[in-house]
Amino acid sequence: AIPGTLCAHPLDVLKIRMQTTTSGSYHQAIQHIMRNNGYRGFYAGIRPGIEQRFLQRGPMFFVSEAYTQVVTKYTGLEGLSARYSASVASGYTVGFLGGIAEYRKKLLSQQIMTAEQASWRSLGKACLAPATRAGILRRFHGAGLCAAVYDSTFFGTQ
Repeated sequence: AIPGTLCAHPLDVLKIRMQTTTSGSYHQAIQHIMRNNGYRGFYAGIRPGIEQRFLQRGPMFFVSEAYTQVVTKYTGLEGLSARYSASVASGYTVGFLGGIAEYRKKLLSQQIMTAEQASWRSLGKACLAPATRAGILRRFHGAGLCAAVYDSTFFGTQ
């Protein structure tokens, strides 16, 4: 997962740049990144991208198996039904956690915040602050839902 992240990150930065600015084309977005940050701009936010892989894909199989055992034990579902149901729950769990790193990646890759402002501690405080809690938790909820769909498709079809 890490080599894939390293290779795909520049394209992700480019995609995020186009989604968050008025850059009308890939060419304009590339020029903007190069003008402001040079080649290093394509790797801005790489650390949270790698953190995201560790948080989401590292525990994915363990969490899925744990949920499968719980579903089998307490619901009576077995086989594909148990695996599918459990993978939805495990996908949501690891996706929610990975959402934190995804949010950090977007903030840092677009230089919206400094590394200190986008630290785990600062984002943790923002999650607890009443003024920002709902917006940030909505982002993590969305990440959890996306991962639930991915994992249920991945594990449910094996």
